Amino acid sequence: MLVGLKRDRRFETDREVQLYIIPEEEANEFGADRGYVAYMEASAQHRSGVDEIFEAAVRIAMEHGLCPKSMWRNKGFRLPNDFPVAL
Repeated sequence: MLVGLKRDRRFETDREVQLYIIPEEEANEFGADRGYVAYMEASAQHRSGVDEIFEAAVRIAMEHGLCPKSMWRNKGFRLPNDFPVAL
């Protein structure tokens, strides 16, 4: 899964900023050429796309057997008790 960040910058009119924006079609092609199953964008500033990306990542992991169904309970994801968590 390929994730584009700072989606809010895509709509700026500043020419200097626009020089660094990768067209969505190019990002999709880049991901497809490398076998990525999805391309999504998010903007933390506008709080858009973040939840959808996490949901898609978990769904993709489950579909590809990277996240065993035994880790799911009551439609919610749970980590094993011995899973290392850094705070």
